[in-house]
Amino acid sequence: MRSVRLASLLVGAGLFLAACGDNGTADSDGGIDGGSADGGDARVPDATIDAQPDSATADAGLPAPKLVDSDDVTAAIRPRIAVNASGRALAVWLANCTGTNCTEVWGNSYVNGSWGTATKLSTLTGNIRASAGVEYPDVAIDSAGVGLAGWHQEDATPRQRVVVARWTGTAWVAPELLDNNTARARRVRVAAGNGTAVAVWEQGDAAASNRVFAARFSGTTWSPGARIETNEVSTVAISPDVGMDPQGNATAAWVQTTRAGNNEMWANRLDGTSGNWGTAVVIGTDPNGSAVSPSVAVSANGTAIVVWNEFDTTSPVGGSRFNIKANRWSGTAWGTAQVSVENSTSRTNDPLAAIDATGAGFAAWPIEMSPNVSTVANTMSASGTWGTLQPVEQFSEDTNNVHVGAGNGNALVVWSQVTSSQNGHIKGTFFNGSAVGPVLAIENQDGTATDCDVGMDAQGLAHVIWIQNIGPSNRSDVFSATIRP
Repeated sequence: MRSVRLASLLVGAGLFLAACGDNGTADSDGGIDGGSADGGDARVPDATIDAQPDSATADAGLPAPKLVDSDDVTAAIRPRIAVNASGRALAVWLANCTGTNCTEVWGNSYVNGSWGTATKLSTLTGNIRASAGVEYPDVAIDSAGVGLAGWHQEDATPRQRVVVARWTGTAWVAPELLDNNTARARRVRVAAGNGTAVAVWEQGDAAASNRVFAARFSGTTWSPGARIETNEVSTVAISPDVGMDPQGNATAAWVQTTRAGNNEMWANRLDGTSGNWGTAVVIGTDPNGSAVSPSVAVSANGTAIVVWNEFDTTSPVGGSRFNIKANRWSGTAWGTAQVSVENSTSRTNDPLAAIDATGAGFAAWPIEMSPNVSTVANTMSASGTWGTLQPVEQFSEDTNNVHVGAGNGNALVVWSQVTSSQNGHIKGTFFNGSAVGPVLAIENQDGTATDCDVGMDAQGLAHVIWIQNIGPSNRSDVFSATIRP
């Protein structure tokens, strides 16, 4: 494998966290997912958000790694991070895991240059059964440093319920149940802005197995969960994502199945002043395509982008081709049609979106380029024009867990990459739309690293988080690092 260093990295005075998980979204006020550190001399030391020391040592030339989670015994997976424009951050992850089966959710906050004490968030009793399974953690933070974590958790039935815990800026509030019907609720996503917050999720009703529901926190109370899509022609609505601007205006997007069997991309917007959702609209439809996996990013100036993967039913080899599509909310209206973000002939995987305070957008995703899976990216100008597809890395090993964050005109793309030693390591590169920087070795510890995510503040300071197996116990812990272009 080639080795590349970024000699011009500047060491930042503050530390921030990031996590690798399912979908990365921009935070509520224009701070964007993103963060990493070079494997060489200019690397910013790893951040810590717990008080637990670790016996692992860094390879020569790297600072000693530090843990993010406070549990030095049980396994952790799926960390996520949100960073606001001024550099405050929240992180959540699943813990007490056996494989992918976990029973705890933990969170921590970064305020005034340091991480606090990790806190167990999954503390509901009563109808929530003992050792209840938890999944799909998500986290958001607004410009004042107020935020929330969300996840789904099994009750005594058992069925999955939507649970959130709010961060007041100084402390976590006891978790609350948001869903209010008898069908399972899952895949919760959260956003925050202007002291308010919103959660969206999948849940069935009497007419269909899955709808998209939402609840809004007004600053004092949560509204009852209610549907934000009302297309009775559709049979299923799934995979929602959501973002929010600093004024509390939210954008949600999801996949909606038509009776013809195709998946369309739909969206709805919440007005931050009235607290009401509008009318759901189609923002992506293709008679020869089927949309999946939306990623939403919302800017401080009110611009929003949605990117998604679209299955091309006319492609050869058994219809195995996917394309990356996008649509943009300009602040007043959606684009008249979806646009293609990539024009390759290779099969693409799920994209992640980010956007900076000016409305410049970024998207990154894995792409199957024989003989391996590589990472590519594209950039949207503040006026809404997408550029040319750019290769981010071209190693001989596969990449996965691709995430992207943006701020101050730059994006940081991060991913997990299996090396020749068969250990996964976290890599990254900065991208400004016209040029891709060298590949950075964000970590080079012994033990496999995976599950990365990234966040970035408005000044361009990025924060990366990941899961790493460290011997001799081979447990999985959460680590973090900070980097500036």
